[in-house]
Amino acid sequence: MEEMNTPRDRQNVEAVLQVSVKANDELYREIRRDANMCDALRELMKDDLEDARKLGEWEGEAKIIINMNHSGMSPENIASITGKDLDEINAILEGKVPALL
Repeated sequence: MEEMNTPRDRQNVEAVLQVSVKANDELYREIRRDANMCDALRELMKDDLEDARKLGEWEGEAKIIINMNHSGMSPENIASITGKDLDEINAILEGKVPALL
């Protein structure tokens, strides 16, 4: 696993894990109930989990910003209220995803 650094390698590992999970559904459910094993899996997947958390937060913030704009608020007012940069607000309103994600 440590030698697998390219996106293609990670995709291959992910594909193998997905097939494994589907083939061994009951076993994985049992593992999830085991606290020690669950912690090991969380540690193994922590980067992916963190990326998913960040994406979820960004999507939630983006929905709020879009709703604020649909309610008649200007991008400048939204930036003032949220503390976000006006360029970021405009990017969200234009449907652009930040490069960090």
